[in-house]
Amino acid sequence: MALLSNPSRAHRTGAIAALCLSSLFSLSAFAAPNGKPFQELNARIDALEATLGDHLSAALPIDVAVDCAAGEGVSAVLQQYQYEQAPLTITISGQCNETVLVVRDHVTLKAAHAGAGIVSASDLGAITVSRGADNVFVEGLSLTGTQFGAVVAKGAQARFNGVVISGAQNGLLAVDNALAEVSGSTIRDNTTGVSATRSAAISVDSTVIENNTYDVISASQAVVLLTNSSPEATPSSGVIVSQTVGVGVFARFGGQVILVGAHVQGAGFGLYVHSGGILQLSGANLISGNQVGIEGRADTTVGVNGGSNDVQGNLVGVRCSGDTNYFLEQGAVLAVQGNSFIDNNGCLL
Repeated sequence: MALLSNPSRAHRTGAIAALCLSSLFSLSAFAAPNGKPFQELNARIDALEATLGDHLSAALPIDVAVDCAAGEGVSAVLQQYQYEQAPLTITISGQCNETVLVVRDHVTLKAAHAGAGIVSASDLGAITVSRGADNVFVEGLSLTGTQFGAVVAKGAQARFNGVVISGAQNGLLAVDNALAEVSGSTIRDNTTGVSATRSAAISVDSTVIENNTYDVISASQAVVLLTNSSPEATPSSGVIVSQTVGVGVFARFGGQVILVGAHVQGAGFGLYVHSGGILQLSGANLISGNQVGIEGRADTTVGVNGGSNDVQGNLVGVRCSGDTNYFLEQGAVLAVQGNSFIDNNGCLL
């Protein structure tokens, strides 16, 4: 483990207050401007400045390099600085075989090179962010797990950029009022790619989600936003959900999925809304090349509230049963056409 910067731990405020009090003495001692009292005062000021310097330096960023091939680990560094308030950056080289738990604020975990990452064989994720931790960033790492690739839980907030999550039953899970943000990443070859539940939220921007049995799931009052911050605002530049053996996007049990500039293709069901799920299409979305473009069942809602949304090139365009409600706001377009078997099977559009 290479420590790039390791400032000393902050002295307690009480120590500084005691030093300040010890510097006070009678104003009558200042009779001689160049005398001993002024020399003593200057010395005490110098000591106070030195103490404050140590105190303030403890808030400076801490940077640590971890070499997994040398047997070093991320968890050991997090434990060492668990109670520090200073921003902590851990740069990882190689593949670390461990389960990383982040429960403090201001942590960045980043790759030193392409392919650097964390592999976990435990029931926890390769990375789990929990207990309300905030300002946690994961950059450029590959995350591989058996049960979970990455978990954000219990009100924590984490941002993933340029990561690859694969090989887990659940690629990225947000649960219990947590917030996860994903951009410029790839989530593939998991049972479930991205899932949010129990009032959690996930924002996914310009990311490829592919070859999962379920690419995206939102349930139990959670929200998943598939968005596109690219200036082009076209499906090809936004979130791409593709080559799924089961369901591309699945909303159920009060879960909501919002699509803006997404392309959902190559699934059994492109968009599947069931049992009180809510689907919202907000423009520049393309649903194509699926067996069924949009399937609605059992008291569900599909809202179209912005721009043009195309459902084309599927076997079946849209299919509805059991009180599926479609709502099209004025000016919004849901174009269901050019599907090979039928465009609309039982939906009131």
